[in-house]
Amino acid sequence: MRKELHQILLFGTGRKKLSDDLLQALEQQGFDLSNPPEQLLLDGLATYELFRKAAIRLEEHPESKSIEVPDLSNERRCSPRSARHLQKILNGDFAKALDEFIHYLRVGKYSLPPEVLPELLDQAVADETFWESIKHAIGPRGEWLLQQHPEWKTLGQSLNEEDWELGTLKQRVRFLKKLRHQKPEDVIPLLEAVWSFEGSKEKKELLSTLAFGLSANDEIFLEKCLDDRHKDTRLAAAKLLARLPASNLRKRIKEYLEEWLVVQNNILQLQLPEQINKSIKRDGIQEGPKRMIKQEKKELWLSQAVGLIPLEYWEERLDMKPANALQWLTRNHSLFLNALVDAILLHKNKEWATALAEYWLKNNNPQQWKGSKNKQILFLLPNKAFNSICTRYFKSHPYPLHQEHFIAHLLSLGKHRWEDELTRLFVRNMQEWIENVSSYYFEDQPYLGIIKVAAYHVNPHLFSTLQNGWYYKSRAMIRWEKRIEQFLNTLIFRKEMIQYLR
Repeated sequence: MRKELHQILLFGTGRKKLSDDLLQALEQQGFDLSNPPEQLLLDGLATYELFRKAAIRLEEHPESKSIEVPDLSNERRCSPRSARHLQKILNGDFAKALDEFIHYLRVGKYSLPPEVLPELLDQAVADETFWESIKHAIGPRGEWLLQQHPEWKTLGQSLNEEDWELGTLKQRVRFLKKLRHQKPEDVIPLLEAVWSFEGSKEKKELLSTLAFGLSANDEIFLEKCLDDRHKDTRLAAAKLLARLPASNLRKRIKEYLEEWLVVQNNILQLQLPEQINKSIKRDGIQEGPKRMIKQEKKELWLSQAVGLIPLEYWEERLDMKPANALQWLTRNHSLFLNALVDAILLHKNKEWATALAEYWLKNNNPQQWKGSKNKQILFLLPNKAFNSICTRYFKSHPYPLHQEHFIAHLLSLGKHRWEDELTRLFVRNMQEWIENVSSYYFEDQPYLGIIKVAAYHVNPHLFSTLQNGWYYKSRAMIRWEKRIEQFLNTLIFRKEMIQYLR
């Protein structure tokens, strides 16, 4: 009884129930089982403590099992100050600092504080990406905890064949992802064995697991998927094949484009077919809705082909660097812009993502760079390119930064680390706006959103510099002083957090 009571205390009654044998043992000691589980737990522990002091040995119920105590000799716990920092983050005071905390925790080779492990492991069960970020920081105590809870145990398992044979779609996908990392050659045979029994949704999700470690060994299976009766399956297979450097699908798409696009005297001419055959449709080129007029359909076919071909194709065919090729293509036909976005995302081409960001900055048309796809393009920007683009802007443009400007949108994303020069330029731009603004109303400017992001992405060791230069006599300070204080307090918190993790 003692050990089970302590185990339930460790996990909480919300995660672990009082077993029938434990309830029977408590009833034999005179407890009222109609009381809430929490009350029974506390009363049972209190009674046990009295019995222990009186040297009365309690009889264990038959099903009780001893719990092995974890070996904590190699545990390297972070300091109590760091544990308090983490608690503030989890309480919501500095919630966006969690990733940075875990990063420095892992760099310092510390373990997560034991008191927060249950909460973080619960979060990891629901978020596989989060588990990947913390799994090397749970320490020996966390490894032991994984084995004590049925849901947490799945996090630590390398492979569980029951997940593949009997699990939900989510479990089967997770199994294949793990297998893809450990034994990539075993994934295709498993898929082939069940493929004819799977539905459209299942096939699409299962195919997504091939994205990691994609190789020429997958091509035969993926080519067969191009003949599947489900459109989503065919499209998913086509996108995977388009990512294979020497795939036959790439060669066929290239042949279509060579036939459909003719360059004469530096002018692009479209020579699109009146209709597409089954072979072209098989390669992921959809015919389009019947309500479309013929010209719209033709442009749709071309757009889909451009969205599949790797970006290097244009560099070679036009003999141009990405920025020049992008300008040339979009100048010749507007459909290329959205199609190139699809290609950049499919092939994760950071050089073309940078070229496109420069293009959006130059044109500054919100209709071009707003939207979820275009946001993903900006996430591909290397940190160096992000800082270069933003720094050049602030060096050549005075305040204010307008709400609908591309730079305001880019700075608000919260994806990149700010270099010190960019930080100083932005803060000075903002300070000049506050100093000269004629009204304390500021709904039409972007500084509020950006400074919230900047608090977690600038170098916190710049605090002593950034706390200076604010004009507190400005009318805008009536509503800005508290926000500036929050910004500076976040920098102080992050600076101290990093200091105690190093």
